[in-house]
Amino acid sequence: MPHPTNPKSQQTTPSLASAREDAQHEQALPDVSADAATNGHSPATNGKPLTGEEQPVSAKPQVALDAVGRKRRKRYGTLPTPPSEVKVPYAKRHDNHDTDEGEAIAWLTTQREWAETIGAECDAVWNARPPKGPCGSYPTRELEAVLFFASMCGFRTYRAARNFLASDRGQRACAALLGVGRTRQARYAKEQLLSPGIPSEATMSRHRRNFPDERRLRAYRAYFDRLRKRSAQDPLLREGLRHLYIDGSGQPTSLTCPKYDLVTGEILNAGAITCPEGGFIGRDAPEAKRGMGFGVVPLTCINALPWAYDHGPINLSEGESAMRALEDFAANVLPLLGDPQLRVLSADSGFQKTALRALVRTMSIVENISSVSHTIHRASTDRERESADRRQLDIGGYDNWFANGHRELQCRCGHAEICRRITLQGKRAVVRVEGRCGTCGNVTITSGLWKTVRDTTRPTADPRGTLKLVRVQNGDPDDVIDWAFGNPLTFYVLLAIEYGRMRFAYGEGFNGACVSRFKLLKTKGYYRTKAQAELHAVTVFCAMHGLTQYRRELERAAAAAAVNGSAKANGNVCALPTASPTGGADLRPAA
Repeated sequence: MPHPTNPKSQQTTPSLASAREDAQHEQALPDVSADAATNGHSPATNGKPLTGEEQPVSAKPQVALDAVGRKRRKRYGTLPTPPSEVKVPYAKRHDNHDTDEGEAIAWLTTQREWAETIGAECDAVWNARPPKGPCGSYPTRELEAVLFFASMCGFRTYRAARNFLASDRGQRACAALLGVGRTRQARYAKEQLLSPGIPSEATMSRHRRNFPDERRLRAYRAYFDRLRKRSAQDPLLREGLRHLYIDGSGQPTSLTCPKYDLVTGEILNAGAITCPEGGFIGRDAPEAKRGMGFGVVPLTCINALPWAYDHGPINLSEGESAMRALEDFAANVLPLLGDPQLRVLSADSGFQKTALRALVRTMSIVENISSVSHTIHRASTDRERESADRRQLDIGGYDNWFANGHRELQCRCGHAEICRRITLQGKRAVVRVEGRCGTCGNVTITSGLWKTVRDTTRPTADPRGTLKLVRVQNGDPDDVIDWAFGNPLTFYVLLAIEYGRMRFAYGEGFNGACVSRFKLLKTKGYYRTKAQAELHAVTVFCAMHGLTQYRRELERAAAAAAVNGSAKANGNVCALPTASPTGGADLRPAA
């Protein structure tokens, strides 16, 4: 292979230490077509020329730099390219319309999704009331709409929601929810109405008793399913589903959950339990994860919308919960998205699970999950990263090639070109890496065809480790397959780092909204049962999709008004209902 004639290209290759420091920012892993591999050029690394048609990279110790050490732009190839701008559709700071949560609820309650799920259950509760006695002051649908409004606004108690509706700031929402000019007459001459027309706390308590949490939870689950299916029909939201994120968060409770002895399984605080269905994480875990309560594992997209979730005690297995959420997504959302497209799922090292990797491949998804956390300045993580860097896993049948602990392919001489190939075969994502080296030969590693076994030729104290990689044989169980080997989205690859950065940017945006706006996560609630905690979570998820759809309708109405010339599309024009659909009339269904 001829050397370059540019004098700058004769500079000394950077040292291994500096190369390892710069690898996190300068590596890229582009797609390489068959034509590019034989186009007559000689792309190489470590001081040898590179072409513009393909940019191979190497693993961490084999940094792929051009001749003058310049950074190369990222090439996504068949993988989804991040959009230049992303707006959270339900965030207040992106709301250009003069909207109100009460008006959004009033519009949502007129849609078929609400009427056929929660509305139908409310009608059943109303029709089951005792035939004798005084008639209720408020219909069940109206009371449930007020509770939905409280969750959408992030009120932790109904008292806070009622005080807001009775204040000057809540008059607009009150008019939309309860009707314009709606008043309630006192039943008794001496009864004093401090907030006429707004359900009292006693009224709402009776409503919750007549419409228990378990029944409401089933209705809101069905409503969430209908809302996400409607959102999946939106082309803008559908495109955002190519970038998926999954993470677990705690939903702590102020009550006492059972504590179990890890050895005997005996309950240590049997006399103090007030939340028997909750979980407990003790002092052995990081401080941010300790506590009592429940946990939720939502599957979100780049638009910070939840599309599936799993709920359970706070000490639940995040890997198992992610599997259930992904199965729900595959059954109820993925068939609505049209032709299969490659998608990327980014998650932290806690979701390193063989069965999860195998599942997402059948869903046209490539996982971006590292076995070692990217957290910096933490002693345990630094040790794991250094150990993975030192390991060398020999590859059966390829003596001149090996993989490090991150499952990154490398050659013995250190001058390899590593390229990726990611394709779709039907609905399955087929992922492989190819290595080329003039000294060590060529190799192709397809993810899903290799397993990790014990290398008996090495002593136990060998710093390279005691594992090696061999091909999977017929009859091997599925759980022995090493799906990480052959996946090009590895620890030091620039593309994988970029997808991980997006997870923090947009995934944490979802968590931030759940914490600060909706008061769902990391805020102690008075959860006595699992149904109460999950009901709060799914109600918030319904509010996110509901606000998104309402604002999308506002945008379409404004655009239609501008086209027709009937109004000025200045962002404040709304052709949608902004008050109760009955204008304050009696909403009670017929007995």
